[in-house]
Amino acid sequence: MFVFVGLGNPGSEYKRTRHNAGFLFLDYLFDQHKALISGEKGNYGFADISIQRQKIRLIKPTTYMNLSGAAVKKALGEVRANDPDFDIKKDLWIIHDDVDLAPGQIKIKENGGDAGHRGIRDIIASLDTPEFVRIRIGVGRPSDQEKRVGTADYVLDDFTKEEMELLLKDSFPRVYRFIKECIAIGYQKAKSRLALPVE
Repeated sequence: MFVFVGLGNPGSEYKRTRHNAGFLFLDYLFDQHKALISGEKGNYGFADISIQRQKIRLIKPTTYMNLSGAAVKKALGEVRANDPDFDIKKDLWIIHDDVDLAPGQIKIKENGGDAGHRGIRDIIASLDTPEFVRIRIGVGRPSDQEKRVGTADYVLDDFTKEEMELLLKDSFPRVYRFIKECIAIGYQKAKSRLALPVE
């Protein structure tokens, strides 16, 4: 089983914000597949889907972004109880926004630091390991006209219509293709086949 955790903030007021890029990608995956089961367990919501006969558990923490770690730790505890072969290093994928990437740009990384992302920082602290796959979705930084807003407020603004279209028609489908390739031929072969920056 793979576990895909999308990061974001709960609540309708945050639904289309840049900080919720991870949630939005899980919504995209959910729309591509009929869920086998879905529900909520304490501090996270979940849905199980199947991609090429591989079970994927989608996780949305219901905590706020900066407190994502406790929800991820609890969700993995549930998974491991039923799948003792689950390996965080290769089977846990965290999907999150990244201000250091241009809007719509995608970068996939196997491990590393938090790069200033507080949600990732909390997950690393809670799991006591930085070794998990990250799918970084670019949201860019404030333009010269927007700099007065500040980065923290910028990521809590809604995606523009053009940015959302870019995600739904280009970025998300490319990540989806990468996921399918990974399941079919493995991570290392998939990263050399598809035009996505992978570390």
